[in-house]
Amino acid sequence: MAFLGHQAYNEVVQFWGSAGFFDHFNTVWNYNDLLWQTMCPFIVLMSIPSQRLIDTEVLITLSSFATFAIMIKGLDWMRLFDDTSFYILLIMQTIIDISAFMLLLGMSLMMFGIPMNMLNLNRED
Repeated sequence: MAFLGHQAYNEVVQFWGSAGFFDHFNTVWNYNDLLWQTMCPFIVLMSIPSQRLIDTEVLITLSSFATFAIMIKGLDWMRLFDDTSFYILLIMQTIIDISAFMLLLGMSLMMFGIPMNMLNLNRED
């Protein structure tokens, strides 16, 4: 929790140093910070009581998203070092460049998957 408090303090300092709300949230990295810094305490607090307010399966799913966001934060930290910043830039550029292909691939998968799912619903076993 000390780590989370330190990161929250850094985020508040960055927020007050920016020109405004929209200036602070102009990068994906800040949205990711907001995501994991709100999800982690929520998951911890919801896991404490013996009679949980949220189902265990939902907490496990939320934990997987929070873990993914923390791993993305690791990539954000890797941008600070000279040896790894170029590779992070390459990964980001590659994701941006293949976005049109991924849209086409997703539409193609849905084009075949949705009719197959509808045909499967009409099947009697």
